[in-house]
Amino acid sequence: MSWLHGETQYHNLINSGETFLVYFTDPKCGPCFRVKSQLKRFQKDTNIPIVEINYREEYDLYAEYKLTGTPAVMLFREKELLNTWMGYKSHGQWKYAVDEELNPKEKVDPRLT
Repeated sequence: MSWLHGETQYHNLINSGETFLVYFTDPKCGPCFRVKSQLKRFQKDTNIPIVEINYREEYDLYAEYKLTGTPAVMLFREKELLNTWMGYKSHGQWKYAVDEELNPKEKVDPRLT
């Protein structure tokens, strides 16, 4: 299980409590193609499942999260939405962004050091 499609797969993963990404795309969106290639590289490195959803075909799920454009990527863990990103990110930026959410570092107030 790696690159999945459709709302059914989304529901299967959300109900399982797994960590996964949802990638909302639009066939007419140029940046979406660039994001998809970066996410595929990210998925190979991390083995985190990604569900691709064409927002035009499955608009109800897109509207449920009040998204305002594509590409949109959402990170879920244990049935909880951790973050939503809009727009393009490189492979390295995806790795960093997701790692920051899954393994938050304690932020230290610099005035206390």
